[in-house]
Amino acid sequence: MTYELMTILGEIQCHAEAARATAKRSVATRQYLENIINSSHRARLIINRILAMDREAETPDWTAHSTSPPTGVAPADLGRQLKHAEHLQTIGATAGTIAHDFNNILGAILGYAEMAQVASRRTVATRQSIGRIIHASHRARLIVDHIAAMSRKRDRLVHPINVAEAIAAADPLLRMILSIDIALTVQIAAADAVIHGNPFEIQQILLNICRNAAEALGGTGAISINVTGAALTGAPLFHTGPVPAGDYVKISVADNAGGIPASVLPHILEPFFTTKAAGSGLGLAAVLDYTNTLGGFIDVTSTSGEGTRFDIYLPRSQQQAVDLSIFSDEKKVHLGHGEIIAIVEAASDALEKYEDMVAALSYEPIGFHSFAAFATWLAAGNEPDLLLLDAALAQDIQDLDGPDPLFGKRPLVIIGNPQDTSLARLPAATSFLKKPFPAKDLANVLHKRIG
Repeated sequence: MTYELMTILGEIQCHAEAARATAKRSVATRQYLENIINSSHRARLIINRILAMDREAETPDWTAHSTSPPTGVAPADLGRQLKHAEHLQTIGATAGTIAHDFNNILGAILGYAEMAQVASRRTVATRQSIGRIIHASHRARLIVDHIAAMSRKRDRLVHPINVAEAIAAADPLLRMILSIDIALTVQIAAADAVIHGNPFEIQQILLNICRNAAEALGGTGAISINVTGAALTGAPLFHTGPVPAGDYVKISVADNAGGIPASVLPHILEPFFTTKAAGSGLGLAAVLDYTNTLGGFIDVTSTSGEGTRFDIYLPRSQQQAVDLSIFSDEKKVHLGHGEIIAIVEAASDALEKYEDMVAALSYEPIGFHSFAAFATWLAAGNEPDLLLLDAALAQDIQDLDGPDPLFGKRPLVIIGNPQDTSLARLPAATSFLKKPFPAKDLANVLHKRIG
């Protein structure tokens, strides 16, 4: 997934540079785009940290370069395996923190892109490039959300989705990871191929299988993806075991490489099993994990000299598929009419970013570095239409006489999770914005609270 993020960051930077070149007359737009480029450089540094951790997670000695699993494992090898598992657990915990840092930068990129889009209404080419930045940022945010989900084991975002639409959305990314000499064909025979899941999971299944196939092809050959319906009866025996009868959506991914040796085939889905000198043995294991998460099953067939085919069987859903934009929360941006938004944020860079976002949404921002400064401003007879407050400053409120005299009946939006604030009492009109958030989320909550 880190490689996909790096690819998306490259897309964002290229589109930002293209938009900057066409936005010569708009100083504000060019500054926003410059901020996007700088933010993508910082995001690349974070991805490099993740890649460095991936390189540290070397496979246990007994699995590296093996062409068949061991019949017995010595105690010393078990110790290395345990140490490796503990190392992966540490990486998983650290990945959650890194994902948080990356999300902060990604939120800034989205915010700057949306502000640039508002500032460049008359430049078609610039707006098209900015639109591609926003689309790529949403894809990156979906990937980062899943990295965070895997590190924290939080609930998945699932809905009935059309597999054909999910594959169409993943098609550009699939073609990016394949060399120009590998032909990719996609055929959808089942128009109503609806499953209950997440498009990201379908994307990751396809990315891992196609990357594995590309390595087997050595840079030249063909890969095909086919989606069909499959009604299974009895309990057919697949690569992963017997499969219950039922109605399934079948995704088949086939290549015309040399095939998998019969001695290796039974073990290709096992974690850490690899025949490559630099392989981790986790790509196809991830395919199994995502398939299991979707309630599906895998069958693998391979013929020497002809190629390999992965058949992914996923339970068909009878519900109507949702629009995939629900996963990226792409909604209409609500603009204000000059209402005053008081912003209390201790960090200067964050305060400046929030002020820019609020101003771009046609509100009037007034920033404060402390809640005491905001209280002084209130005492001078000023009154905001809404207060935007960082959760980290909640203790400042507790140190005063309580929130009610200061808040009154004005709406409050806290930047952070409810558990991040120590406030015992909150005004009824209180909302929370979890970091990082795009301008659209801020626009929606401001519109909801101010009307």
